[in-house]
Amino acid sequence: ILRAKDPKAGLKLLDEAADWQKKTLAFMTARNWALLALQDGAAARQGVDAALALGRIPEVLYQDALLRYEKKDYAGARTLLEEALTQNPEHMAALNLLAQSYAEQGNNAKAIEIVQQYAAKKPSSPYLGSLIGIWQRYAHHLPEARAAFLAVIAANPKYVPPRFSLAEVELGLGDAEAARRTLKEILALDPGNTQAIMRLGSIEFDAGNRVAARNYFQTVVQADPHNADALNDLAYLTCDDNPDDALRYAQSAVETMPDNGEFLDTLGWVYYRKGIYTSALTNMKAAVAKQPTALHRYHLALAYSKVGDQQNAQENLSAALKLDPKLQMPEPLSR
Repeated sequence: ILRAKDPKAGLKLLDEAADWQKKTLAFMTARNWALLALQDGAAARQGVDAALALGRIPEVLYQDALLRYEKKDYAGARTLLEEALTQNPEHMAALNLLAQSYAEQGNNAKAIEIVQQYAAKKPSSPYLGSLIGIWQRYAHHLPEARAAFLAVIAANPKYVPPRFSLAEVELGLGDAEAARRTLKEILALDPGNTQAIMRLGSIEFDAGNRVAARNYFQTVVQADPHNADALNDLAYLTCDDNPDDALRYAQSAVETMPDNGEFLDTLGWVYYRKGIYTSALTNMKAAVAKQPTALHRYHLALAYSKVGDQQNAQENLSAALKLDPKLQMPEPLSR
């Protein structure tokens, strides 16, 4: 339930437990996660203190550190995180938060140094090795990040996560072809990996290879008909050639995530391309309310123009250009 991002329901379920269960460390730890997700700092503080009285296990120490980190008590958080890492040197979340405590104070070099120190204690750990690459990338040290991920992959050729990170670094280095190869290596290990297929589709879309991108997104939708991102991208890429299918894809994406501004804009754009301008206007207005980007403002301006509201059309066009003076506008407003 917590993973489904419904901490209120998770807390309600926990509070229905038997009294004897509520006295266990496992229960207290789980309840703390619900309280932390609800951002109820006072209740979480009480829960963490009660759990610590039963046992200073890494998970509770990490929870305590999170609370101190939120209060900007970085020194106190570090002490707890170091205690947790003494018990479990591969506690990725604890090590990552320890590094973040230095980065938050503008010391990325110290953050990387800390990760490297702990990784050196467990040189065979693919998790800690990957975290070095993650922090090198965060510091914009892309060649060093690439080397870190390649080292992890060489030692753990079937471990997939660092390959995703490597592909992103390769894109950052401007080597899209290398990123393609890396993602295809993931598919060789796991042919049904929709995350890799989606990323390949995004790369092709950015490169202007619309047919290839559409094929990748179509593959994802066939494997996972409820993948909202793939549905949205597929709708955008098919709205000119097959607007009826595009409308179905866009509607499914919005049904899955009705508050997503990008999906609402795509649905509006499909209606626009079909010439159903009132429906286009409705969805584009909702998109701008959720996510007022330059592109969404431009699309809304086009819709207003088509329904004859030139004042709102010009106002939204001006707002779009203010947000992005270099915005590409392939279609002029109607007169």
